[in-house]
Amino acid sequence: MNRGVITKIHNIKRARGRGINTFASKFIRITFKMEDGSWAKTDVCPEYRNYMNWAGIIKAGIGTVVQGLDFRRGKEINADSLVTICPDVDLFETKLNEQVVKDKEEETGQQNMFGEEEKPTINTGDMIGG
Repeated sequence: MNRGVITKIHNIKRARGRGINTFASKFIRITFKMEDGSWAKTDVCPEYRNYMNWAGIIKAGIGTVVQGLDFRRGKEINADSLVTICPDVDLFETKLNEQVVKDKEEETGQQNMFGEEEKPTINTGDMIGG
């Protein structure tokens, strides 16, 4: 079972290019640092029913360790993966999580009033019917 930590959750974007009439019109890109040190990504479409597998994970935010990541091809995670938040995060994952948060703080220079990294939010008005 592949595990990784969320390193970035991009803002919701409009889909472009071929197939726009047959595929979702919006997506959220999520990037991961995998347990072996490699990186991966997935695109989650709020218009598809598999979004329910990802909604809680997106809300948990950057630094969340997840499991059940299945690859489609290359470094692309299948959005139909039955992904869950890891209930038992070991020392390796804790250190990885801390490094991801530190990297994110250095990249953005943003912290909230408690000295913690801000979690990304999703404007639900941009989703289905919004």
